[in-house]
Amino acid sequence: MSDTIERNQYIETLLSWMGKPVIKVLCGMRRVGKSTLLMLLKDTLGKMGTRPGDILHINLELMENARYATPDELHRKIKDTFPAANMKQVLLIDEVQEIAGWERVINSLHSESWCDIIITGSNAKLFSGELATLLSGRYVQLPVYGLSFAEFLSFRGIQHKDRPATLQEEEFYLWLRWGGLPGLHHIKFAANEETVDESTLGLEYLRSILDTILLKDVVLRNTIREPAFLMLLVRFAFDNIGKLFSAKSISDWLKAQKQSASIETIQNYIRFLEDAQLVFPLKRADIQGKRVLAYQEKLFIADLGLRHALLGYRAEDIASLLENVVLIELLRRAYTVQVGQTGNKEIDFVAQKRDEKIYIQVCYLLASPETIEREFSALEAIKDNYTKMVLSMDRSPSAARNGIQHHYVPAWLLGSGS
Repeated sequence: MSDTIERNQYIETLLSWMGKPVIKVLCGMRRVGKSTLLMLLKDTLGKMGTRPGDILHINLELMENARYATPDELHRKIKDTFPAANMKQVLLIDEVQEIAGWERVINSLHSESWCDIIITGSNAKLFSGELATLLSGRYVQLPVYGLSFAEFLSFRGIQHKDRPATLQEEEFYLWLRWGGLPGLHHIKFAANEETVDESTLGLEYLRSILDTILLKDVVLRNTIREPAFLMLLVRFAFDNIGKLFSAKSISDWLKAQKQSASIETIQNYIRFLEDAQLVFPLKRADIQGKRVLAYQEKLFIADLGLRHALLGYRAEDIASLLENVVLIELLRRAYTVQVGQTGNKEIDFVAQKRDEKIYIQVCYLLASPETIEREFSALEAIKDNYTKMVLSMDRSPSAARNGIQHHYVPAWLLGSGS
């Protein structure tokens, strides 16, 4: 295994934006690898000829940079390093939300075209609300996710094109269990938890990340006074990925747990988890009427390893786990995604990107005529000519039915049939 995972997709995207007069914002859940991406970008720019003195990298999580934790000190440091405006100079600021008032510094530098600016942060609210208000039209947001299956194979030292299908599937289930947080590549975890190895360290690592996300990005940021209730809500979200929910249904579930909370409180807490980019609520849309359906949504989570650390790995939840990885892959591929509804049939995902649209059904195995009928008939009910596909863990593709494709999930994740 290499010490650094090459994440070329992100680096290529960043390079395509370099030199353009917009602020580049890398956003994603804590520990998905944003800091490493900045270091990889710094190294890449150096190899492309950018002088070391023309790159300023400030990681605000490091104690040595605590002195720059005020807008004035940060601004002074940048102007001392870059004494004159030059867009060939590159400013990299990691975890910018650690500075109260950082927006004024970034806005000022951008207005003067002082340098090329790339910043990262772990809270979506920073970039959808505060930054959008001050810097409307002046920034581009680049989401960062945990390791894709292809990246996971890469850091495991596996060339997936040369790997036998059975062994590739073993690696897929390992990734499904442990998730894609890059820090795990330092730990030699095993698929079988009964094996006494570093798997325990892996679980402790994931639990510590979850605790940090909840404390720094949810509790402290939103001044939450009932962290125990927050933890109960997190357990509900992790236990119900891919299932329809509403604030009312959560309220009813809480009552069964001898707990109570208002609908407004539940909605606020879910929004806080979404801002921390720990969960992704998906709205439902009526495909025929082309309208968003109110009340019920589906919840998905940023990383399945965190679920495993909190609840344990449950093989019987495989269908929901597959839905979750497909959703994250669609987001990684820059699709806007909703849950579809046509009549009384549900479509797992309706994914759109510019003029492209894909309808996707996800299941574990097409093991019976009833399952095949359920998955394919839902797609057949949609009367348009956009791509429709069923994804499952069947390695042998089923014959196309009325133009509906079938793909093996690991192969689709690796680019086959995408």
